[in-house]
Amino acid sequence: MIPSRARLTGWNFGPITAAADTVRTRGAAIEKAGRDIESSCEALPAVRAWDGPGHAAATAAFGRARGQTGEIGKLADRLVDSLTQGYWTLTSAEDKLMGKVAEVEGSKLFLVHDHWAITLRPMPMTRVRAKELFAERDNLQEQLNPLVTAMGQADDSVSESLQSAAHSAGFEMRSSSIPQVAPWLMEPEDDVPDPATLPGKLYQRSVSEADASVTVAETTTGVDSDGQEFTTLIMQDGSRVVRTEIGQSRGVLWTEERYDPRGELVWSTSATDWLNGRTMVSTRYADKTLVSVLYGEDGRAISGEVLANGVSEEAQPLDSSFFSHPALTTVGGVLAGADEHSDNALKKELPTLSKNQFQNIKAGAKFGGYGLGVGLALYDVATVDEPDQKCQAAISGLASAVGGTALGAAGGMVPIPVVDVAAAGLGTVAGSWLFGFLGSELGRAVCYD
Repeated sequence: MIPSRARLTGWNFGPITAAADTVRTRGAAIEKAGRDIESSCEALPAVRAWDGPGHAAATAAFGRARGQTGEIGKLADRLVDSLTQGYWTLTSAEDKLMGKVAEVEGSKLFLVHDHWAITLRPMPMTRVRAKELFAERDNLQEQLNPLVTAMGQADDSVSESLQSAAHSAGFEMRSSSIPQVAPWLMEPEDDVPDPATLPGKLYQRSVSEADASVTVAETTTGVDSDGQEFTTLIMQDGSRVVRTEIGQSRGVLWTEERYDPRGELVWSTSATDWLNGRTMVSTRYADKTLVSVLYGEDGRAISGEVLANGVSEEAQPLDSSFFSHPALTTVGGVLAGADEHSDNALKKELPTLSKNQFQNIKAGAKFGGYGLGVGLALYDVATVDEPDQKCQAAISGLASAVGGTALGAAGGMVPIPVVDVAAAGLGTVAGSWLFGFLGSELGRAVCYD
């Protein structure tokens, strides 16, 4: 199996050599016992302890037993060889992989994700510098990937060697009994898609691109033609979030627009002050999907609805699963430090992110934006009965954005649901923005029959 970085770090190969010593000792002891009992039986006539047909039969039986113990000794030798070689195979693969990881991270420019995707360190940088680092990142990724694949192959080869040694001695475990008798003999699934394959490359790219799309590289402030102050967060990948503080003018508190690296609008969010201290936060996506959520004075979501194309006569109400969804409570808003927030605290922060809080977001911080959190929550809830279409992996792509550990809702799928991995090339992925599917698939997902 290809282990995650966390699993590999937790592996201890020392017990393999200890097991080899134990097998060697016990195999030799069993073989010696067979020889000794046969020799003792053969010696009985000489001391006039036993002779005759019965003794002859016993001697033949012990001779056959000695032959079997000899086979056990040979099996032990084969297992010892497999275990000893396996130890060096595994440690060598681990040393090469982790050595490369240390080299990559030692530059202080990159980080290696738990699933071996290389990302840029969160720090201030210009767009030109980011492009240079992306090129270097991709080059380093090509150097790291064969070592990731080799680690999985090393693990598989040791397992196959041990099984081959057992099979050569006639040991066979019926497949139907494996789960009940020896579940550890079941071949484990890879923690990480093999980066030597196209799906593995797509998955890996999705992780690194997701991280770049939520990592702030630069911030700028200004005043628009209407005299309203705005703050722009420019992400590592060139996408940007523009937040305009409008105050109480026309009841609008603020607007937030998200643009992809090409400058195309992906979603636009606005918060409107309602009566009784309530706030309506509405997000319109590029495909016209409109999601509105009403928050109470305490910051808790009260109700919401979605118009699949923005003009439907009948709006679909949002159910409780939407409001309790991990994507809504974890991905939206400011990601920096959000892993320590409780659900309620983060929900309260989403619609009321203050002017000062937003303007204090510095280069290197992680910011997903309200539209991302709501969009992923809605998409996932709308496709809950269609596992192959769920956007869980888009959330897993943000794992590195909240401390390098996978979120509770993280999955292992490639977060580009419209890509045919059998025909697509990496150029297709590189040429389209990772979260762009929210502007093309969201409406389709929530169009109920």
